Amino acid sequence: MCQYSKDLGYEGTQWDMTKNLLITIKEKDKDGKEAEKQVKTPVISNWMNNDLRTLLNGIKPGLVERQRTIAIAGCSYSHVIQCRDWLPDVVGAIAWFSFDNPGESPRIPIFSGVLSLPPSFGVCGQARYRTDAAIWSFREANRLATVNWSKGRTLIEPAVQEFEEKAFTELQSVEKRVVELVKDGKNEEAKKFVTSYTNSFAGAAMSRWEDLKVTLWGMFGRGF
Repeated sequence: MCQYSKDLGYEGTQWDMTKNLLITIKEKDKDGKEAEKQVKTPVISNWMNNDLRTLLNGIKPGLVERQRTIAIAGCSYSHVIQCRDWLPDVVGAIAWFSFDNPGESPRIPIFSGVLSLPPSFGVCGQARYRTDAAIWSFREANRLATVNWSKGRTLIEPAVQEFEEKAFTELQSVEKRVVELVKDGKNEEAKKFVTSYTNSFAGAAMSRWEDLKVTLWGMFGRGF
């Protein structure tokens, strides 16, 4: 999953906007000998804003070549639709949905048979900060993590991976249960089942990212 955020930000490719932003550090090898090594400055990510790019290019023209990355920090939401015609309609299609930056947020499986979503999903938080908007459950932690991405990603990326593994691990049993319910003619019960699952998954993801926000403030409370 660590590769996920790298791919969406072009990290390690010719389009990597951070490739020229290196600093020299000193490290000791296994024999205790000190050697210099070039690494990316920890306060930089491929989601840096226009002001920072302008500053860096003002110091040294051409230092950062702007790219429109696949994932952007200003994203409101994104989704990937998966369709399986061999399954009942209730679970046949899944919208793998995420709020905010797709390179930092987990994907929530929303099944085609879902009857409702958490109320916070219906509140737009793109124009201003709102604690009742689901997007801000993710955006606060994501923004804090990006300020010092070398540290922030050590929390964000494993959490994204955790929820991806959770979904993939549980998906088979969810589908099996729905197939059984539909076979017994219990279509409404099947819809309620996937509704409960999706809402529970969404709640767990939002809660986790709100906890990450608290952890990140603890890390950066004295400065970034």
